[in-house]
Amino acid sequence: CSIHPSSQPCSPARLRHSIMHIKQVIIRGFKTYKEQTSLDEDFSPGTNVVVGFNGSGKSNFFQAILFVLSDQYSSLRAETRKSLLHEGAGQAVLTAYVEVVLDNSDRRIPVDSDQVAIRRLIGVKKDDWLLDGRHSTKAEIFGLLEGAGFAKTSPYYIVQQGKVSELTLMSDLQRLGLLKDISGAGIYDERRAEAAKIMEDTSTRRTRTKTLIEDIREKLKSLEDEQRELRECENMEAKKRTLEYVLADREWRSAQDRVEELHTRRVEASAKLVELQNQVGAVRKQAGDADADLKRQEDERRRAADGLAGLETARDRTFEALSNARLEADTESRRQRESEDTSTTRLGEIGRARAEVQAATDELALLRSKAAVAEARFREVDQRRQVAGAMREQLVAKQGRKQQYNTIEERNKALDEEIKRGAARLEEGTKKMALCAEKLAKSEERGAAAAAGAQAKRQQLEQVERRLGELGREMRTLGEGLDQSSEQHRLLHQNRSRFMKEAELSRQEAHASQGKLESTLPRASRQAISAVSRWAEERGLQDRIRGTLLSHLEVTATFRAAVESFAGMSLFNILALDDEVASEAVKYVRTKRLGAVVVTPLNQLRQPSHVKYPQMEGVKPLVEVIKCPEWAQPAVHQIFGRGVVCRNMELCEQVARSHGVDAITLDGDRVSRRGVVTGGYQDPGRFVRIPLAEAVRAAHMKVREAESQLPALEAQISQAAERLDALHAERRTHQEARDGVRSGMQGLTEEVQSLEESGSKNSRSLTELSEWKHRMEVLILECEASVQAKKAERASKSLKGLTPQEEEQLGQLTAEVNDPSSAREAAKTASSKFQAELGEREAKLENFLRKRLHALEMEAAGVSQEEAPERAEEAALASARLEREHREAA
Repeated sequence: CSIHPSSQPCSPARLRHSIMHIKQVIIRGFKTYKEQTSLDEDFSPGTNVVVGFNGSGKSNFFQAILFVLSDQYSSLRAETRKSLLHEGAGQAVLTAYVEVVLDNSDRRIPVDSDQVAIRRLIGVKKDDWLLDGRHSTKAEIFGLLEGAGFAKTSPYYIVQQGKVSELTLMSDLQRLGLLKDISGAGIYDERRAEAAKIMEDTSTRRTRTKTLIEDIREKLKSLEDEQRELRECENMEAKKRTLEYVLADREWRSAQDRVEELHTRRVEASAKLVELQNQVGAVRKQAGDADADLKRQEDERRRAADGLAGLETARDRTFEALSNARLEADTESRRQRESEDTSTTRLGEIGRARAEVQAATDELALLRSKAAVAEARFREVDQRRQVAGAMREQLVAKQGRKQQYNTIEERNKALDEEIKRGAARLEEGTKKMALCAEKLAKSEERGAAAAAGAQAKRQQLEQVERRLGELGREMRTLGEGLDQSSEQHRLLHQNRSRFMKEAELSRQEAHASQGKLESTLPRASRQAISAVSRWAEERGLQDRIRGTLLSHLEVTATFRAAVESFAGMSLFNILALDDEVASEAVKYVRTKRLGAVVVTPLNQLRQPSHVKYPQMEGVKPLVEVIKCPEWAQPAVHQIFGRGVVCRNMELCEQVARSHGVDAITLDGDRVSRRGVVTGGYQDPGRFVRIPLAEAVRAAHMKVREAESQLPALEAQISQAAERLDALHAERRTHQEARDGVRSGMQGLTEEVQSLEESGSKNSRSLTELSEWKHRMEVLILECEASVQAKKAERASKSLKGLTPQEEEQLGQLTAEVNDPSSAREAAKTASSKFQAELGEREAKLENFLRKRLHALEMEAAGVSQEEAPERAEEAALASARLEREHREAA
């Protein structure tokens, strides 16, 4: 591949003089060339031919030359760069480069070297150019190439494959355009058009210039008139000066007489001036303090303004939550009132129901006693009537037996059978009577046990109700404790957020002040100081690299301009405790080419020699106006040890001349001990380094103070969270206990209901057993009377029938049995009345009053009467807490 930058053919003469050509190509990582590949021999100045099999890399070799020398690969995207990297088996290639070495013997490229190496290095995210091993820009390299004939306007210094055949197939017009491009004629046409446009613009400007010249000529005429008037004025001014000189001489002679007087007054004024300058110094100090205070207040105002938006947002959220909490509190309060009304109504109904049950029970007991008396009277009368009926039947049977039997033996035999049957019935009745008595006793025992059990369960139910009330009060107490702990937890979180915000604001303030401070430095110094700080932090050398001298100085506002002007860039000397780490820091900066920095090893500084400072009013050593840590004193004395600050320039000149020290005024005008005066007007606003450094230091101190509060707050927040968890756990325990008590209360209510129902059933059973017992007693008495009568009849020795006494007894018994107005009917009526009323009262008690009481008690046991007040109290506490937060946000 031959290069002809001037688009001229290569002649043998030119070949002998070694024209510019590609001498060597070095490829590594580019497309199919993974390892570094170079030519075994350099290309010759003439024609070189590259041959090889298909796929051996000829096209990629040609593309590599285009990659460096042509504009085809000028702008590459990341995907294109990645496609140019070698892709194959083995370790991936991350970077690739192509280096083209050009023969520069004819010095076509303006570089003092016989050959020029241009290397292009690419990666996935980089594209670098190197010229003879040094980094360069693409514009610089292509500028050199264009100067050597590689012009973008004539891109045919490299003829690609197919261009020659394309040339043969072109039309004459296309071939003419190509020749123009190669020869530069097209560029000539373009530049001729540009020149025509420039000439047109020049003609326009020429017309404007003529008009301007005419205007200037008119102004010159007026200026000539003014000049003539000026000369006349100067003549008059000379005469005036002459007269003024005469008058001034006269005045000077008279003024000489006043010099002595004025000298005396000047001495007095100097004394006053010293006093006033002292006052000015004090005022300047006060002004500096006021400026610092104003800046601090401005910062606080800015922070307050920054936090105002957040507080307003928080206030809006709090107000919305407060409105919801108020609505919820009103709802819960309404529910509480409704619950209290319902509970009061329910409790009143339960009390009334219990009173009605108790009254009905008392009335029923009294009625039972009366009914028992009436029943006993009726049973007694009925028993006598049944016995009388049995005796009457025996007498009637005896009366009719004289017709049944002919002999006493037949009669006695029949009587024996009847006596035997009567005895069997009597025995059976006695057994049933014993069984009835046993059942009656057991039923009475069950009734007593049921009544006692119901009474005991009711007492337990009352105890459970009291326990439920105690648990409700404890739950409310826990709720108050939870609200207090939640409020304390919220306040702790609020304090933590406030300290974190203050720390963040202080960090921002420190960052802003540090940025302003660094903006006053040259780029090299700023970059080097930042690099050394990062290097020390990465290697853990903060205890040996102490930062810049400026970061450790404290100067009052009055002397800041003088100190900053006197020290200059020495304020940014980095202080190192020993020379070893100082040399490492300097070596790091130089190796990395990070800029310029001065590192002062404190162990190499000599102890400050005693300097005899002038003891004059208005003069103060600079080392006395600077405060710094004890370990930084050597560096301060090295820079400021031979400097003093003076009230005015006259004192500076006097002190520098008489004591051999450097003197500086409060405004920064300086007189060196060699007599060199520097200064003039200096803008006070440019002396901001010391205030900015102090602002950075104050901001870092605020950050440390805020961060020092955070661990204690975190511990308190953790303790508050633990207390909240404990209170929540205790509340859950109480809730579970209350649920258990409420469940037990329901069980007790059901047991009381069951026992009372069992008592009612047992009462009915007792009535039935009593009635059965009465029938058994009547049956036994009838059997005994019948047996006694039959035995008496069997003992008689006659079949004549009834005796007169028996006849009379039969009449009485018949009258007693058949008498409807007897005492039995009265007792039966009274007993039936009591029994009917007793049954009615028992039915009302069991079927209405007790059922209603049980239903009310079950409803009271199933409904939590404490939940509504607790919810209302929690809603009220939440509303109060949000009210406090809203007031705080407002």
